[in-house]
Amino acid sequence: MDNQLTTTFIPKKPLAETSGPIGSVPVSKPVGLLSTISVILFFVTIAIAVGVYFWKAYETSQVTSLSASIANVEKTFEPDLISKLQSLDKQLTNANTLLNNHTVISPIFDMLEASTLKQVQFNKFDVEFDQIKGTTVTMSGVADSYQSIAQQSDVLGSNTFLQNILFSNFFLNQQGQISFDLTFGVKPNFVNFTQAPLSAAPTQ
Repeated sequence: MDNQLTTTFIPKKPLAETSGPIGSVPVSKPVGLLSTISVILFFVTIAIAVGVYFWKAYETSQVTSLSASIANVEKTFEPDLISKLQSLDKQLTNANTLLNNHTVISPIFDMLEASTLKQVQFNKFDVEFDQIKGTTVTMSGVADSYQSIAQQSDVLGSNTFLQNILFSNFFLNQQGQISFDLTFGVKPNFVNFTQAPLSAAPTQ
């Protein structure tokens, strides 16, 4: 009887199946660029929102602190005194405005007194104030001759405060004198209360 040993090698468990070639390493998929940008924008938006919130809180705190400081300063002054000072300031401002716009004619009389020749006499005087035309003086007078009138015209013409000087309506009166009319304009600063000169013209 022959003894034969039969050996069979059949694995009881199936070999593990490999999903890929031997020695291959799993590779992760790259994150998309759009997703990365979205994440960055998200965090930036959150940072800006937080910054705005704290900035508003800071500004509100500053305004509140300033208002409290102003209130404390106001309490240190007497309200009645402040009201009186404000009223006084308005009165002074109004008075200053009136003085700056006030018109006086005394410089015209001073000028005529200093500039009128001895051979000339004025017997009529009229002054007209107009906001557009300015100050206009109309006068009548007599002189001993036409030469005296010419000299008087030169004297008035040398005064830088006068303008548009005009002698007219000459005629010989019964006393043998030359009668005439005179008109001239006066510059605004000459009759302004705060700008009127101390001396209008040299004495003739």
